Amino acid sequence: PPVPLTLSLPYPMPFFQLRVRAELTGISRITIAPSFSFHVSFKCLNCGELTPKPIVLHFPEEEIQFRCKLCRRETDMRFVVADSPVAYTGDGWEKFCVMECRGAEPTTWNPSGEEWLAENANGKPIADVVLEDGEFFGYDDDLGEEATILAFRYEFSRA
Repeated sequence: PPVPLTLSLPYPMPFFQLRVRAELTGISRITIAPSFSFHVSFKCLNCGELTPKPIVLHFPEEEIQFRCKLCRRETDMRFVVADSPVAYTGDGWEKFCVMECRGAEPTTWNPSGEEWLAENANGKPIADVVLEDGEFFGYDDDLGEEATILAFRYEFSRA
């Protein structure tokens, strides 16, 4: 009988999804602003070294490459745009974006300090939404009520 062919990759499947969760009050949807930068730290799958500082990624940048400072292995990373809604509607854990990472895996993300776009229940924009320590406190002048984002959390998992 024929012997089955098995492929052995030096690292596991390279797709990772970023999932988010938050408590929204007076906000029906949040998404990223056009100038949004993802600040993501990675772990090299060859030697286990963590990036000394976060890599800045601009969605939907085609592809970036960076090298591990310890073993010098090159990593390719790109957003899988067709599978990345980059929006959150407040329904528990939701997929936010998918990344293809060859040679490294994402470990941490800092969503603070960047401008977000938010909408109230009527779909009208709420201005100047910036998360600080996973929270935003604002006021929706259109509806005359508070607009808050609390307990913003994220997790990376294999896609």
